[in-house]
Amino acid sequence: MNVVHAFRERIRGEVLTDDATLERYSRDASPFRVRPKAVVVAAVEEDVAAVVDICRDAEMTLTPRSGGTGLAGQSIGSGVVLDVGALPVVVQVAADGERVTASASATVDAVNAALEVYGRRLGPDLTSSDRARVGGIVATNACGAASHRFGRAADTLEAVEAILGTGERRVFEATPPPEGGGGLARASSGFVGDG
Repeated sequence: MNVVHAFRERIRGEVLTDDATLERYSRDASPFRVRPKAVVVAAVEEDVAAVVDICRDAEMTLTPRSGGTGLAGQSIGSGVVLDVGALPVVVQVAADGERVTASASATVDAVNAALEVYGRRLGPDLTSSDRARVGGIVATNACGAASHRFGRAADTLEAVEAILGTGERRVFEATPPPEGGGGLARASSGFVGDG
């Protein structure tokens, strides 16, 4: 099965196989280098599901990527790299400012800009906040240098909506903290803490 041909038939986003793109996506913020066979830049959520289906059927490895700011090589792979950074950005803050719903493509800075009016901010505290995206923060349980103050991603995550490798869409909900525990607010696909 030619996965590149299948991608081009089924998705609205870009399918890239040129040398310059493959070289660019062979690196992230880590010291590692792994060259992919193809890069798909998803334009809509349905692209993500289609890429998962095609890779599963072709038994091709799939590596999701959002901002590429991870330090451990999590966003590089030898099969297909699926870039979700171009998906529509969604940041919705509840009226009280204690909950935020954010798309995988939203940067930390975009979420913080929406929360600023409430005197709140997204934890974790990352130096790459202008490039780091919610998808990568959730996937890597990011924490940043000030994790003692702002916590790590999992500390304030309320729920994640995901497309599994089987193609199934699921919502995973976090276990609530103990009564009176935790000074951070719960969030939906994002994390909010006192700034």
